[in-house]
Amino acid sequence: MQAVRLFEQRLSRRYFLQRAGAVLATTAFGGLHLPTYSVAQTRKFQGESLNILTWADHGEEKVLGPFKEKYGVRINVKEYEISGVAIAQLQQSRPGDWDVLVIDDADIPRVVEMGLIQPLDKTRFDLSGFWPEYQKLSTVYRGETMYAIPTKFGYQCLAYNTEKVDPKDLESYAILWSDKYSGKIGVYDYFLQIIEMLGLYLGIKPGPMSDTDLNRVKELLLKIKKHTSVIGDVPTVQQALLNESAYIIAGGAEYAVAGLMADGHPVDWTMPKEGAIRWNETVTIVAHTRKKALAEHLLQYYISPEGQARLATAEAYWGMPTNQKAGEILTDKQKRILRWEHQPAYLARSLNKVAVSSEEERKWEDGWREFLQA
Repeated sequence: MQAVRLFEQRLSRRYFLQRAGAVLATTAFGGLHLPTYSVAQTRKFQGESLNILTWADHGEEKVLGPFKEKYGVRINVKEYEISGVAIAQLQQSRPGDWDVLVIDDADIPRVVEMGLIQPLDKTRFDLSGFWPEYQKLSTVYRGETMYAIPTKFGYQCLAYNTEKVDPKDLESYAILWSDKYSGKIGVYDYFLQIIEMLGLYLGIKPGPMSDTDLNRVKELLLKIKKHTSVIGDVPTVQQALLNESAYIIAGGAEYAVAGLMADGHPVDWTMPKEGAIRWNETVTIVAHTRKKALAEHLLQYYISPEGQARLATAEAYWGMPTNQKAGEILTDKQKRILRWEHQPAYLARSLNKVAVSSEEERKWEDGWREFLQA
C-alpha cells in the first residue's frame, strides 16, 4: 500500500470545513430558483444502490436528494478527510465495492497510474456550458482520454472583516506584513496552499521549488509571523474575524466565509493583484464497478445545472460550480457572494495547485514548522 503522504497526515482543509458547518449554520439554498423536477422519470435503476467515496459536500442529502428521488436508488456515502485515506480505501477494497470517487484534480494522475479509476466516455457528458478553463482540465486527461470531470473549484487568497479593513489595502499580499494591521493578521493553518500562495507574490509558480525559492517564501512567512494574532483551522480563523481578534485571514476565500456572508456577518473575501491558488474537485468512476450505467447518471447529475447549484452552496462549504448554467438557478445574492461576475478575471489570475513529491512536502512542512515556532 502506498503510504499516506506526509502533508496529508495533518488535518485536511475539508475536515476543518466540515467542522465549520456549525459556525456557518446557513440555509442559503432555500432561496435558489430551482426548476420543476420530474420525479422518477425512469425506474430502470429502482432499488439499486451506489457506493461513493467523497468529500463532505458531494455526499450531502441536500445535493443527492433529487437524484435519489428521480431514480429510486440508494446512495451509500463514505466521507473522507484526506486523499491518502480514500486511495488506501480503494486499494484495500474488493473489485466492485466502490462505484464513484470524488477527489482533487491533483490526485487524478496518481489514481490513474494505480489503476483505481476508469476512462470516461466523453460523449456521455455535456461540458459545453463549463467555464472554458474546465472544459478540458489537463489534470483529468491522459492524452485524449478523460478520467474525471471537474465539479467545483475555489481559491486560496484573503478573507477580511469589512468593518475593520479598507478593501483597497488588500490589493497585494504585502498587506500581510504591513504595520497597518499589525497584530490583526490570521493565517489558515494549511501549509501547502499558503506556501504556494506566497510564492505567487514572489513570481514562483505552484509546484516544486528550489531551495532558494523556498527560503524566500520562508522569509515572507517569518515577516508575517511578527504581525500574526492567530494561526488555526477554518472555525478558528472564522471566529477570529467575527470577534475581531483578526481582521485579515491569509488563505481565506469563499469556502471559509461565503456562508457567513449569506448570514449577514461583516466578512468578505478578495483576490490580490498577484492572483491566487485554485483548488479543484473532480468526480470519476471507480475501476471494476458493476454499476457503470448508474454511476454515469450520477456524474451527469453532478454536472447538471441543479446539481451544480446545490454543490456550490453545500452546507459543508461553498465553492464555484464548473458549469456556468448553475447561474440560472443560483440567486443574485449567492452569485454576488461567489464573485460570479469576477470569475473570468479571477480564473485568468489564478493557478491550479500542483501536487509535489513526498520529499518536497517534507521540506515545505519543515519550513512551516519554523514559521509556527518562530
